[in-house]
Amino acid sequence: MSIRIVIGDKDISDFVQTVEWSGNSGVFDRKLNVSVVNTKDGRKQAFKVREGDKIEFSWEGKKLFVGIIFAYDIDVNGNMSLT
Repeated sequence: MSIRIVIGDKDISDFVQTVEWSGNSGVFDRKLNVSVVNTKDGRKQAFKVREGDKIEFSWEGKKLFVGIIFAYDIDVNGNMSLT
């Protein structure tokens, strides 16, 4: 399975733990939830995220979702959730 997640122009696919995509092309309110480990060394963030950043989700080379980040949360261990 080939998952690709891009925020702005940064490919964060190597940091992704889970992806949950809901909705279909027939409805307007599709949703993407992504959990990532946002650290390379356990201390420093690997990439920055802001509300309003563009996010793209592709699977097997097919772009399934393009939207913006409405909310995010990160814990002290670098585990981050994006919506």
